[in-house]
Amino acid sequence: MWLTSQDLDRMAVPSEELGKAVLLCQKFEATCKDIVSWFEIVRKLDEEKIEFLGDEYLSYVDKLHQFLLGESILTLRRNHGRIGISADELSILNQARISRNWIVHRSGLEAVFANGEIDNEQLVFHIRKIARGDFLVSSWSYEFHEKDTCNWKVEQEYIEMIVRWVQLI
Repeated sequence: MWLTSQDLDRMAVPSEELGKAVLLCQKFEATCKDIVSWFEIVRKLDEEKIEFLGDEYLSYVDKLHQFLLGESILTLRRNHGRIGISADELSILNQARISRNWIVHRSGLEAVFANGEIDNEQLVFHIRKIARGDFLVSSWSYEFHEKDTCNWKVEQEYIEMIVRWVQLI
């Protein structure tokens, strides 16, 4: 069935929250894919001794940039021991990926088919998982690019800031 103007009015409030949640998902995914690409490029240059900016290097970079989030995390999982990523960190990323998928693929449907309402408790659960994953990859990205230790915020403060921004508590 088509959406009616009444349906659209009912969905106005959760739409703002879901829009912010999707923005968080996109930011997490982009940062994760970017830093995983950098980790993997450095590893490949170091271990396989390929020529920087050579054809094999450029082809590999193109391949990495086409990965979806799950493929990026899987690549990191395969090589985590060689680049110092812990099993706990991989778990954080995988949980964030699962929550990202729920927000992107399911949360909007819940609002459309649940009389314009969303389950705030469930949404907060997923926002927290994504914010935790985003904090991790953002820390790695900062340290990689700035060559300095990240001490911008405490993880829990970052997560709460994100939840407040999405206006769920």
